[in-house]
Amino acid sequence: MLYHYSWHCFNSFFSYSFFKWSPVHSNSHGIRISKWSDNIDEIEIQFYIHRGLFKRFIDTWTLLGKITAFSPYFATFDDDEIIFTKNDYCLINDSHRLTVKQLLSFDSTKFEQLIRSELPNNKIIRTRLEDPTRLRDQISIPTNFIKYYLILFISSSLARYRPVLWSAILAGETEEQSKFALEYRNAVSQYADDYRGFDLISKGANIFSSIYNKDFGLIPFRA
Repeated sequence: MLYHYSWHCFNSFFSYSFFKWSPVHSNSHGIRISKWSDNIDEIEIQFYIHRGLFKRFIDTWTLLGKITAFSPYFATFDDDEIIFTKNDYCLINDSHRLTVKQLLSFDSTKFEQLIRSELPNNKIIRTRLEDPTRLRDQISIPTNFIKYYLILFISSSLARYRPVLWSAILAGETEEQSKFALEYRNAVSQYADDYRGFDLISKGANIFSSIYNKDFGLIPFRA
């Protein structure tokens, strides 16, 4: 629970540091458990489409030029203009709901490959922080941040409202529970540790440091 709420506060700080919102403060998480089940794969989360911090967090990533599987739109360059395009591969469908099975089975690397196969590199936006010679992971990294945030939200909800089921998950009593427990541990590592070199805290610190030094900006890839 502490990991989820600390990440939730970080998302809030991140979103409100870049843009002014109306109303000033969101009135909810922007996501909720819409279906409980003893089968972990069948647990379902619902996304609020007009309110809540989660939507603001997604919108912030989108406005900063990041393509993620959780936004209905993504930003690209077109003759040095930023154009917002409908994301036909958005993971959140028209019902605005997502099951745990769908979330865990989603592969961000394949999503990035799919986007890159259809989108020229010189249309993709990056920040000045990023190495222009390194074109990999510019889509899958922010997508994974969001995926792991949702996993921690589900884990926090289970720990609070379904402690018996959460205990079974940690013990790995079924194959599905073991898989979720491993993804939960990966989510914690993504947030708290320098895991594979791109932990959330260090990435956020780099962004705010670049703003302070007036080095932050959005530019297209020139491949």
